[in-house]
Amino acid sequence: MSMLKTTKRFKAGTALFSMYDESQAAVIDSAEVKVKEVEAEFATEGARLEAAKSGVERARSTYMRSKNEYDRKKKLQDGQLISESEVQKLADTVAINQAGLSAAKADEASAFAQIEKILPAKKASAVEVLKSAKVEKGKRTVYAHVDG
Repeated sequence: MSMLKTTKRFKAGTALFSMYDESQAAVIDSAEVKVKEVEAEFATEGARLEAAKSGVERARSTYMRSKNEYDRKKKLQDGQLISESEVQKLADTVAINQAGLSAAKADEASAFAQIEKILPAKKASAVEVLKSAKVEKGKRTVYAHVDG
């Protein structure tokens, strides 16, 4: 029986060889990409949240302006200075602007939920897939246990 002779020295923990094929390596690459994609989504959703906050302020301002105009003209209508149809148009505008404010708040809540709940869960899932793939690689790799 002959022994393989080598002059190469290894430190303990050095990978000697792996029974890990390319498709399994692709799983790790794919998992790493998924983690980076989710991290990029945080930045995108952060910008969306800021835009949504701005949208809420815009919608609130529009609603308040129309509400103030309605209140002012409603008082004038009581004194018979403004027609009922004009006041009704303003009431409709107030209702539309109030709905716009509600929609803007919902958009803000959606962006906030993405950042606080959904994306952290997606990232945790992607990280777990990556860890699992790395564990599988470790199981299929033979390491030097001692220096030599």
